[in-house]
Amino acid sequence: MAGESEVVVSPAGQGTDREPDQLVRDILDSAREARGLTRKALAGELGVHARTLRNWMQAPAGLTAEQIERLCACLPISAENRANLRLLTGQRSSMPTVSELKGVPEIDVYRRLIDGCSYPSIVTDYAAENIIWNDAFRDVFGGVTPHRFAHPMQSGLKYIIFHPQAYELLGGGDIEAFREFWLMPALANLSRVLEQYPHDENLLMIEREIQRRRGLRKMYAATPAWIFQSGDIHTNASPRPFRDPRTGELTTVHVVTQGHRGYQPLALTHTSFVFADPPAAPQAAGDSRPA
Repeated sequence: MAGESEVVVSPAGQGTDREPDQLVRDILDSAREARGLTRKALAGELGVHARTLRNWMQAPAGLTAEQIERLCACLPISAENRANLRLLTGQRSSMPTVSELKGVPEIDVYRRLIDGCSYPSIVTDYAAENIIWNDAFRDVFGGVTPHRFAHPMQSGLKYIIFHPQAYELLGGGDIEAFREFWLMPALANLSRVLEQYPHDENLLMIEREIQRRRGLRKMYAATPAWIFQSGDIHTNASPRPFRDPRTGELTTVHVVTQGHRGYQPLALTHTSFVFADPPAAPQAAGDSRPA
């Protein structure tokens, strides 16, 4: 889904016989040619001798993070290929930022998908940070009381774990229901994702904040036993209690997720909140049909 002038490679060369050096070289040469630059001209823009750039390209899988950033600053390299370069050169802990993911061509497809959905829908990254959302999601969650870093328009994970009033919507004011249907699944999901990204600073920051709070720390320590008892929480189909702020009524919602891993570092998740009793559409003026 990249531009026509750019080669996009599989992060680990899946489905090819090419070595990491050749895969990195393909990405960089494709981007350089898209700009119409010779290697000598690119070296000039980088501020290095042509011989230095030639040495870089002899074993480009050994490029440092600083060298990769300098090349990306000079060349039209997409978010997919920036992530692929990090992976191929061993910079695995440097995940794409939300702003980078917003530029991924796939996001346009997801935007059309969620805009066509009547239920509140979002697309999130690996750390459950929101990338895009539809109007229905904003209608439901946009009016939540601001918090220093826990707002559902930014991250549902942080909202569930840290927002002091989250239980009023998620759980309908029932703190025990909130803990069972929302908080424990969120903590268990954090534990699962940290196993995949153990050095990720965004996730470690959440974990450190949990450890500072005695009650959360105790529940977080109990997640292995909770997962053993509750099963696969990531695909739990149980209806969850929810107080719809549009009507003030207590209802239930199913959290439906759809994962996408077209490029390994770019794990995106599409989540929709499917209400058991969605609010009735407003009746047009002069419409005499029964509601």
